[in-house]
Amino acid sequence: MAVIRNHREWKIWVYVANEHAVTLAFEPPFNAAGQSMVGVDFSYRWHYRAVRERKTTVMSPVMKGRGGTEKLLITIVVPYFDVQGNFAGFVLGALNLGRLGTLLEGRGPFVESYAAITDAGGLAIWHPRFDDEATPRDLSADPLVKQARLHPRGTLEHWSPLSGQQVFSTWTHLASPDWVLWISTPTTQRNAAREEALLSASLLLAATLLGTGILVWVLVLRTNGAVSSLLDQMQRLQRGHPKLPPTHPAIPKPREFTLLEQGLDAMAAELVAHQQALQESNVQLEERVRNRTQRLEERQQEIETLYRETAAQRSVLQAVLESMSDAVVLVDGDARLIHANRNFGRLICPEAEPAITPHPGTAFDAVVAAAPPGLLPELQRLGQALSGQESQLMMAYAGRHYLAILFDVNTPDGERIGHGGLIRDVTHEYEIEQMKDSLISVAAHEFKTPVTALRMRVESLLREDAHWSEEFRQELLSGMRDDVGALQTLISDWLDIARIESGSLRLSIEEVAIEEVIQSAVDAARIYGIFDLTLQIGPELTAPVDEQRLRQVLINLLSNAIRYCDRTPDIVIEATRSTMDELTISVRDNGIGIAATDLEQVFERYYQVQRGNVRRAGGTGLGLAIAKGIMTAHGGRIEVSSEPGCGSVFRLVIPCRKESG
Repeated sequence: MAVIRNHREWKIWVYVANEHAVTLAFEPPFNAAGQSMVGVDFSYRWHYRAVRERKTTVMSPVMKGRGGTEKLLITIVVPYFDVQGNFAGFVLGALNLGRLGTLLEGRGPFVESYAAITDAGGLAIWHPRFDDEATPRDLSADPLVKQARLHPRGTLEHWSPLSGQQVFSTWTHLASPDWVLWISTPTTQRNAAREEALLSASLLLAATLLGTGILVWVLVLRTNGAVSSLLDQMQRLQRGHPKLPPTHPAIPKPREFTLLEQGLDAMAAELVAHQQALQESNVQLEERVRNRTQRLEERQQEIETLYRETAAQRSVLQAVLESMSDAVVLVDGDARLIHANRNFGRLICPEAEPAITPHPGTAFDAVVAAAPPGLLPELQRLGQALSGQESQLMMAYAGRHYLAILFDVNTPDGERIGHGGLIRDVTHEYEIEQMKDSLISVAAHEFKTPVTALRMRVESLLREDAHWSEEFRQELLSGMRDDVGALQTLISDWLDIARIESGSLRLSIEEVAIEEVIQSAVDAARIYGIFDLTLQIGPELTAPVDEQRLRQVLINLLSNAIRYCDRTPDIVIEATRSTMDELTISVRDNGIGIAATDLEQVFERYYQVQRGNVRRAGGTGLGLAIAKGIMTAHGGRIEVSSEPGCGSVFRLVIPCRKESG
């Protein structure tokens, strides 16, 4: 307090208070009425609540003094803490703004220059007419104050309500404290010295604040002795040795500190009495906690192991369902989705990329609502069948056929928790069945014709009442031979396709003249009808082939060219060596041609092009499949190009290297 007295011109009053805002020291020690200011409770003041809550230095706005002074002032409140960091009290000083004004007066570069300071709320801390005012002046509406709140420093030319004239002001916005300091000079006297004046005023203000901080810090150090003694007693209580001598020498202290120490000593006696019992209880509690923790850890390990096993099983099941080529869907008893794999998403929205992933818990009808209009009724039938008694369901959409295999989803205990469906694309199988049915019909027809003719000729020869001429008898026998040949051809086709599919087709490879094989096939094909022929065969072409099988392929191509033509067939056969290792035989006709949609299927078993009345000449649909199998067995290939109405071109590509074995 002696230090504070020596610098009284800066302070109106200063006091130190404990954590309850009760004053421990006060300067001046007595108020105007002669009453002591030590022991006064200031807990009702706003600054006590603010410094206790923020635990940092608090500065008040400009306000009118009370309790012995009518001056405008600013209070600075600094908290202090014990060694544990707990709030222990505060020091409050009221700053003499008149002294601050004395320092600022005459600091401008010109006689008419003046300085001013406003606080965070825009109230004037100092200005040229400060002593004439009994209440703080509000300058928050001043344009300069508004600009200073937006920018840390700058200059502004404006009308000043303080001087009543146009001025040029230079300001700086201090971060701590949150003040705005500016120097204004009449516009007519503005010059470069304004920035130097601003710097000088800022340094003076900083020095003032530094001096205030030093004074407050000295006061805190002086008060710290008593606080340290009290903290020493508290630490001895914490260590459980209340009877140890204090570590700090005895020093004079306020009476409140003495009473507090006595109370702590009384509490220490009771604390020591209960300390041992508490320690024993802690040991027992720790043992129970340790046992309980061990059991919980064991249980947690069991749960984690079970979770990992369940997660692994779920991952495996998920991977299996996602890797299946069939669509899989599972629903619960309320027809809400449990799981659906990606292929089910592709079934619902074939055009979606990537495939949609239906969310579990969604109603089945809502999941399939995004399906194309033609597919939606089929999927709705599937939804009804899932909860019904059916085990299978056939669906069709856009030329594709699907078989849904339906089943119940049960727990290991046999409890039904839902229903499932495995939807498989059986279009190929469906088409095979259709082709088989067609084959049976065609085969029956193809067999029936020669068998019926053969039977009629035999019955004619066996008639006892008829006397046939030798010429007619030979004609009947020749027809019987043709009928038997037709039956043999049908049987050979069936046997050949069976050998091709089983991989048991055997070839007798020899180097043969291609022209002779072609001519032999042409002669054999004339039984199928009249046709015009053009041969374009290179000289002395030979290739390692099975002569009979190559002849069989050529006869099939020629018979098709005759059969699938609505006018006089015009056939061109060309044989050339396309490369050193390959020979190509092409058969071009002027028939009805093949549609682009049929080109990929003409080499499949039982497939026949359906166009108008072209089926009148018969056929089993095995010829091109057998031709492809024979060419593959040779290590070659058969190709086709065609345009409806313009005929077709079949190319046989034969390797010229003789394969061993």
